[in-house]
Amino acid sequence: MAGGETAMVRELPRQPGQQDSRWIHLLGPVEAPGAGAGPVPVDRESMLASGPEARDARSARRMPRLPCPTPSNICDELAGLPFESWLLRRVVDLADGAP
Repeated sequence: MAGGETAMVRELPRQPGQQDSRWIHLLGPVEAPGAGAGPVPVDRESMLASGPEARDARSARRMPRLPCPTPSNICDELAGLPFESWLLRRVVDLADGAP
């Protein structure tokens, strides 16, 4: 699409903090991306000074609440996965009661 007789896309210069290249189409009017405000500064010192309990609490607030897995949930998920079921049974057998 970029190397054709009439280019339909153009690669944008990679910005700091971007892992992959970005592309923009050339099929019509497009607002060119601005330089942006740049990366948001992180106050690492206050985060470290607050201690591990405060960091853990902050992370817990931001994490989605997922249901705790139960043996019945796991069995339901493994019902259609024969290799995974075999592998888990093999691990349990090899563990011989160890955690």
